[in-house]
Amino acid sequence: MNKNKSSKALPCFVEIIKQLTADEAKLLSFFKHNHTLPIVNFGLRTNGNGTKFFMKKFTDLDKNVSCEQKKLITSYLDNLERLGLIAIDFSHWFTDDKKYQHLLDNPYVTMFDDQFVKNKPDKSLAVDKGILSLTDLGKLFTDICIQEAQPIIVKPKQPE
Repeated sequence: MNKNKSSKALPCFVEIIKQLTADEAKLLSFFKHNHTLPIVNFGLRTNGNGTKFFMKKFTDLDKNVSCEQKKLITSYLDNLERLGLIAIDFSHWFTDDKKYQHLLDNPYVTMFDDQFVKNKPDKSLAVDKGILSLTDLGKLFTDICIQEAQPIIVKPKQPE
């Protein structure tokens, strides 16, 4: 914890820290400087049968954060949301579609679209856009408990 800011610390921070993995701390460190991010649910929409989502809470966090268990990022997001540190909202989205383009261009999504949607008039790719954001509690928590990474300086050996 940042000693200069400890007077702002809430008692719940101790319990929150106990419930975080190292990967979740890395995500919070990223969120500290990126308060709002695009998030998407992808699904297959079939005429008359509704939509079945096959990829939920899709982000590009695996490319931006060096998590040990990248396959667990969605579960990490669930836990951070449960702790009240982030909010995931699919009732609001960025009006600038460019913010989502890198997610839509993901090779997995493109492959799914090519295999299951293209040339099938009764099917379409469902894209449910949303916003992942750090809550006020999350901002306070990261400000107090997540320290800035210190650069590692390697000094060459001095000749003897």
